[in-house]
Amino acid sequence: LFVAGNAYAACPGPSGAPRSRWRAESRAGVSWLVTPHGTPFFSVGINVLNGGAPAGAYGGRIGYHWPRFSPSFEEWMDATRARVRAWGFNTAGAWSLPEETLGLPFIPDLELGRTARFHWVDPFDPATATRMLRTARRLVRPFKGNPNRIGYFSDNEVGWWHGPLFSFYLKQTASNHTKRRLVALLREHYRDDWSLFVRDFVPPEGTASFADLLRRPGPSPRLRPGGSGMSVVRRWTGLVAEHYYRSVHDALRAVDPEALIFGDRLPIYYDPDAVKAMAPYVDAIATNYNVDSPDGWTARYYFDGIGRLTGDKPVLISEWFFAARENRTGNVNN
Repeated sequence: LFVAGNAYAACPGPSGAPRSRWRAESRAGVSWLVTPHGTPFFSVGINVLNGGAPAGAYGGRIGYHWPRFSPSFEEWMDATRARVRAWGFNTAGAWSLPEETLGLPFIPDLELGRTARFHWVDPFDPATATRMLRTARRLVRPFKGNPNRIGYFSDNEVGWWHGPLFSFYLKQTASNHTKRRLVALLREHYRDDWSLFVRDFVPPEGTASFADLLRRPGPSPRLRPGGSGMSVVRRWTGLVAEHYYRSVHDALRAVDPEALIFGDRLPIYYDPDAVKAMAPYVDAIATNYNVDSPDGWTARYYFDGIGRLTGDKPVLISEWFFAARENRTGNVNN
């Protein structure tokens, strides 16, 4: 975990640095963010640091909105900046106001994969890489070269769900590059022997070969009770996840090589195969971690697991919250 005190308050601000390159490095066995000045930095951030929205937004929930608290946005922003710094926060997380408004180091969520239509479309289509690069160039343009830009979250909580990821692509037509890649994996895994495949899966009615499986869209095979089909399902998850993280890495390194890459803000129920696939392509593992109990108990196994899966890659907790129903903001937090 990134740990240490308020080193930022005692060092030159990143905004005065000659370059914009941040680093993640270990010093005496402790993982640190390091500013462009070379100073250790412990990021204590706030997500969604912005003026909110009028009542009725977000599906009818009462929302926080700055006009309820200040006569002008500028006055609200001045008060907010002072309050945030007084509370000891030093970073603007995902979905926050622009850096020139906040004046804080920041990590934006690009939603790169979703915007470039990587997920749930056809990630192995050769055109996907071009689309990822073009989209990355557009999304990072407002931030590139800014010394306060620590790095990027590629997406938020993509989720790598074994079953849906497997069945979704088998339901596609034969023109789908990703379906073809999956059927090729099944052929390789089962040594091109359909009889071995049906020991692990119940194929759809009328499907009697790998060629049939490729040709026919529609229902996908089901795991056969007592079989070992999950082994190839997990291989598929790792293969697709590795393709995503490599594509994100290559696109972001090409368009902003001085930025750190934090991945897709894992949900609390992370997939081990996807986390292993991520490790070579990120500078640190970003994970959202929301408490399991009202007393703030933290599951050490969660972080121990990430460490084992990634070779002790640094971890940045990118989201954490308590939902308090009694407050003065107007948010009911239900």
